[in-house]
Amino acid sequence: MTDSAIGLGDIEAAYRRLSLATYRALEDAYDFEAEAIVAALERDQRITNAAFFVLIFGQLEQHIIRLAAAHGGFGPGRSSFRRMLAVALPDARDRRLRREIEQWYKLRNNAAHGEAIGASYNIQAILERARELERRLPGP
Repeated sequence: MTDSAIGLGDIEAAYRRLSLATYRALEDAYDFEAEAIVAALERDQRITNAAFFVLIFGQLEQHIIRLAAAHGGFGPGRSSFRRMLAVALPDARDRRLRREIEQWYKLRNNAAHGEAIGASYNIQAILERARELERRLPGP
């Protein structure tokens, strides 16, 4: 990782700081019964969640690419994400994990391409899966 690259720890720390700041602002808005501010802050939090979901998924996707390459089934050029995922996680015991990641891929595409931002994203779950895949990566 270069000095300008960010890792999962950096992303998680930034997400926690921004979420906490939004939570505090929401508390103040609730105290003053400022409905317009509450609505704006809730929308901001949905957008923040989507943005961090996309960032974390990018890390997860890089892990999948590296795992697929380590399994020898992913060469130069573009491959479908589903194919890469199957090569990266070939074991039957990983079937549930592959399905979960495929669902996240659809959510990521929707958010990344501005098609739809979901009401909620399970940031903690995707962080855990990204770390799980990170632990499976071969050494340098």
